[in-house]
Amino acid sequence: MNEYVDAAFRAVVLYFIIIISLRLLGKKDISQLALQDFVLILLISKSLYNDAGLGPGITMVLTLAIINYIMDWILFKSKKARKIIVGEPVVLIENGNVLPKALNCEKLTMDELIAGLRKQGYEKIQDVKWAILETGGEISVIGK
Repeated sequence: MNEYVDAAFRAVVLYFIIIISLRLLGKKDISQLALQDFVLILLISKSLYNDAGLGPGITMVLTLAIINYIMDWILFKSKKARKIIVGEPVVLIENGNVLPKALNCEKLTMDELIAGLRKQGYEKIQDVKWAILETGGEISVIGK
């Protein structure tokens, strides 16, 4: 029984350590996958290769599924939790002007910004009124 409690405890600790670590990496590194879903996939794959045995492995997977469900519920209900865990959109270009401080804060290079604009069909920064780095890592663009 003690090994099951240990497996559940390790799952909870690992879940939050990985969420915090990925949050520190920034939006552009997370891609389209929701943060908590990415963590769940990582931890489930890790728990399947754990040497602790089938019982603790199943306990860990179930604990992770429960944590993920609770986290989804919290993020759905709490704007403050969403802001802390998922983050907020960041304005990169405002009224046609690139905001270097925002690029630095998000660890985004000018080349990456320009590539993101091209993906949205804009060849020149001068054609862009607003560019926003969304919480999922994609860049939304509003033309002039």
